[in-house]
Amino acid sequence: MARVARAELGGETEGLFAAGVSAVEDAVSRLTAHAAGVDASLQRTGETLLNRFRGELAEFEKKVQRALKREDEVLTRRLAEAQAHLAPEGGLQERRLSAAGLVGRYGEAVVDALADAMQGEPLDHHLVVRLEP
Repeated sequence: MARVARAELGGETEGLFAAGVSAVEDAVSRLTAHAAGVDASLQRTGETLLNRFRGELAEFEKKVQRALKREDEVLTRRLAEAQAHLAPEGGLQERRLSAAGLVGRYGEAVVDALADAMQGEPLDHHLVVRLEP
């Protein structure tokens, strides 16, 4: 899922930067042509300016791509953490978690708290109970 998001955003980023470079090249080329018409020695200055713009845009694109990669890594880590909570040790919660773990974490009062939460509830469905240490 995270890789799909990164691929989509990365592709959009590449497209935006390609369009930006094209727009800058077009604008600077027109300005350079105009300036060279005024003074031919300005042709080289315009070409130098264009190369600097290209370099700066390339550096900016690298920074954006690195930020996308960091964002992807954070999302991937969060998904892995969620998966670990939803499927501990790669299995079903009811097969991996036990009441003994709850008692160990929350104390013996957790048994009474769960019994109270289930009071009057049918036993044919799941309950979500908030436990606080």
